[in-house]
Amino acid sequence: MLRYCYLCCCWCDRFPCCTSRRHVSQAFYYQFLSPSCAPVGALMSLLEVVHTHTGLPWWASLAVTTAALRTVLTFPLMAYSMNNVAKVQRLQPEINDISKQLWIEVAVAKDKYKWDDRVADLQFDKNVSCIFIAAVHTTSCCRSLSISYNICKFHL
Repeated sequence: MLRYCYLCCCWCDRFPCCTSRRHVSQAFYYQFLSPSCAPVGALMSLLEVVHTHTGLPWWASLAVTTAALRTVLTFPLMAYSMNNVAKVQRLQPEINDISKQLWIEVAVAKDKYKWDDRVADLQFDKNVSCIFIAAVHTTSCCRSLSISYNICKFHL
């Protein structure tokens, strides 16, 4: 008789079928999932400390710890990322001007080397990505984009 196994999302005659397909070896468990593993053990200790020192029930200590870790870890990374996006957006007009110049150079190279449209588009995409990487590098190193543009000269 076929039954649906919700653990592995399939129809099979053995239930549950996932016990024969998916299992975690003992070596894998002790290396990566056991409490003696550094990240797992640290998180378990953190949850236990929050639970014992606050007197909250386990479900509340889990929610409080999750909120605290997200605030401490995620918020600074999000702020840093938003700052870099703003810097790149300020360089966007200059990037557009350089990409227009690049498109002209790719059109010249297309005629010179007898490229088809696909090769010309690939060359343009490769060089635009190089310009974008230079712009991101510029935002972190506070140099002008034109210097990075000359370093990243086109690969035509």
